[in-house]
Amino acid sequence: MRCLTLREAARETGISYKTMLEAVRGGELKAFIPCGLTRKRFVRDNEVERWLQQMEKGAPSQVVADGRNARISPDGALRRV
Repeated sequence: MRCLTLREAARETGISYKTMLEAVRGGELKAFIPCGLTRKRFVRDNEVERWLQQMEKGAPSQVVADGRNARISPDGALRRV
């Protein structure tokens, strides 16, 4: 399990930072701010995978991400399509 900043998670998934921040603010994606930091929000990679799978269930097998598509592969890894 890795911890990523929201920006790192956005870059890895191809989903915009703004979309991920809105998901955090809306309670759909769990994030945390470590002690000693004031602004950077972090997410666990397995939480991002859970959120993407939840989005995938509500949409037809793809998540639109900044004009690109992302998909969860059978092994559970995120892949750009």
